[in-house]
Amino acid sequence: MDTKKPYRGAKIPSGENNIHIRRTVCDICSAGCNIDAYVEDGCVIKVTGCKNPAYGNGYLCARGYANRPYIYHADRIKTPLRRSGERGGGTFEPISWEEALEEIGKRLGECKKKYDPSAVVFTGGYNEWNRAALQRLARSFGSVNYGNPAWSLEHGGAAIASGVAAGCTCRPDIE
Repeated sequence: MDTKKPYRGAKIPSGENNIHIRRTVCDICSAGCNIDAYVEDGCVIKVTGCKNPAYGNGYLCARGYANRPYIYHADRIKTPLRRSGERGGGTFEPISWEEALEEIGKRLGECKKKYDPSAVVFTGGYNEWNRAALQRLARSFGSVNYGNPAWSLEHGGAAIASGVAAGCTCRPDIE
């Protein structure tokens, strides 16, 4: 996004340019809206809602339209980082994915051996695409401690309040 190309018509795919439409899914939130991404030379130049009525009928929210700046933002972390100074110092060094996975696996194994698998809590971001895989990872690791932000944001307060008030998690009797 750092270099601007001259005006290319209306960013419409044609035989005269190298623009292609790629159907994909927005992953900024859990709605999973369908996107038509206009790609030129491997770079997303525009996003629109998928025009197919079965996949959203062309609608996108503001977050969906923010996919291009989200993808190419200068502050976006694109590689694993390891702290290189004191905790809280804000100094990190880039490492390879292999190094990161090796170190994470080693530390998880040490914690499992020293304490117990239940000493580890597995939780992820708001997007629900990774929840099933993360829950399977927690179960295969031996931990029953799996949570996701949607549960804590949507139900956590109600569960705590009903536990304090009634001694258990309960639902109101609407009738």
